[in-house]
Amino acid sequence: MIVSSWAIHNIPNLTGRSQAIDEIARALSPGGRVTIADLAWTRVYAEKLEALGQPSVMVIPHWDHWAHIAAFKKRYPKIDVVCPRASIDRVREHLKVEYSCEEYFPRNGVTAGGKSNERTSMCN
Repeated sequence: MIVSSWAIHNIPNLTGRSQAIDEIARALSPGGRVTIADLAWTRVYAEKLEALGQPSVMVIPHWDHWAHIAAFKKRYPKIDVVCPRASIDRVREHLKVEYSCEEYFPRNGVTAGGKSNERTSMCN
């Protein structure tokens, strides 16, 4: 699994961000999973990564970031929508949330710093 949390948007230009996604695709093992939590250009990331297969999860990092998720859910009906436990009630006013990130990521083997007793960085 490859995880990028709040990082790729910091690359200052589209070419660099595109190269980062290409590198993720190159480094990913067959059947591997990618988790990208970011606050900008996520549609561009998704379109590039579609070539690897359909996404399985979409993280809503905060209750007021739900609006663009509806389009992804329509495009990928099997995608799991997750968000921090503190935001789940507000997000559920607008769309179905399958899991909190606090339960989803540890269940799927993603932990902060590789230590199973830490909160996942996806929830911070």
